[in-house]
Amino acid sequence: MRAKIYFASLLAILALALGSCGLVPDSETVMLITPSATPTWNPLTPTVKPTATPVNTSTATSTPTPYPTFTPLPPTPGPSPTPGPSPTGSPFEVGFPTVDGAPLAAALYSAGNRVVILAHQRNGDRTTWDRFARVLQKNGYTALSFDFRGYGASGGDADFNKMDSDILAAVTFARQQLHADRIAIIGASMGGTYATAALGDPLVKGVALLSSPPEIENFKVSTAALQIPDPLKYFIGCDADTLYMAGLTDMFKQAVAKQDKLHPVRAELVSLKCAAHGLEIFNGPQKERLTELLLGFVQAALQ
Repeated sequence: MRAKIYFASLLAILALALGSCGLVPDSETVMLITPSATPTWNPLTPTVKPTATPVNTSTATSTPTPYPTFTPLPPTPGPSPTPGPSPTGSPFEVGFPTVDGAPLAAALYSAGNRVVILAHQRNGDRTTWDRFARVLQKNGYTALSFDFRGYGASGGDADFNKMDSDILAAVTFARQQLHADRIAIIGASMGGTYATAALGDPLVKGVALLSSPPEIENFKVSTAALQIPDPLKYFIGCDADTLYMAGLTDMFKQAVAKQDKLHPVRAELVSLKCAAHGLEIFNGPQKERLTELLLGFVQAALQ
């Protein structure tokens, strides 16, 4: 018992020493669970540097950008080139249906076969992701931002008990029409909650939840899905956004609760020093840090 107390005291002294040396920033709190013996990514020192910085995002009342159109082709066997960006650098306007027939509108920022699906929050639409989607494109990732049913240019009613189908429709489109070989999903608030519905898809290598609650209406994040070992589960929010940060922390704990050496879970939790919610973080002092963290997540998930 004395040996355990002595060892714990040494660890505490070491932690204080590291903090005093400035090795751990006081701007955020990070909890990591990384199964590999040599972690490929540490949120404290991201290996990807953004080529652009997001600016103020728009709201649900904004007018959708008049994108050039791209007509999806029928699914064909084998690999096929992904449509390249338009000569003006603008994204393509694309569309695809859900399994229950809701027509969804999306913007495609083409850059290859590694695809990042961007899901908006409740008080937004696909245009709120525009700045970060361009950052992804410039860093070599294809970004697909879409409007949930009943939002933006998508049809149907905003039925919050069916929006998990919208995420799955976006994954199907990325697989069949974009010929994605790897997919990551980043969802803001409700977008992250519904994004967890795709965790069982073998092409989905990671899901990031930005200020997301564990349930919306009758849809609840599945504990079994969170505990699937391989896809990277990334939880990020502001510490002063207390209700949502508590939900993210609970989901993180659920994700790692039953892991063991044979079934490790890749899960990471970051609490930023701020009070904003979801994409609103891009409007504040943590916007550059959030860009770094999300790019680091994408790199780790799609490497």
